[in-house]
Amino acid sequence: MVVVAAIGMLMLLTVQSYPVYIKRSEVAEALMMAGTLREDVTSYYVQRQAFPEDNEMAGIPEFDFSSYYRISALIVESGAIHVTLGNSAYESLHGKVLTFRPAVVAGNPASPIAWLCGYDEPVAGMTVFGSNKTDLDRGFLPAVCRG
Repeated sequence: MVVVAAIGMLMLLTVQSYPVYIKRSEVAEALMMAGTLREDVTSYYVQRQAFPEDNEMAGIPEFDFSSYYRISALIVESGAIHVTLGNSAYESLHGKVLTFRPAVVAGNPASPIAWLCGYDEPVAGMTVFGSNKTDLDRGFLPAVCRG
């Protein structure tokens, strides 16, 4: 009887944590999608010493996001990249945004770009571009994005 109760408790814990695991994996997919866009924005910055204002300036073509499994939009605004979850993502993640903001050493435009993910904050002496529109629960974000 004790064994059956222990197995029941383990099953209950597993069932409760599974949705959190799925949501974290869907957010991880958003991280990967933004990787390519970060390269495009970085390339723009290296060439012009300024960040692109929108997708067109960054050279990012229009996407039909209906075919993307969990992403419904990728938007560049003032160098920041906003990834909106949707489509087949977990229902409670629909419309939630994860933002990546570029940061450079103040007064040194040739410095490498650091990308701030989600609620992450810059170190002293760095200038951050774009606004943070992240509205995901911190528990679904990788540690580097929690701030």
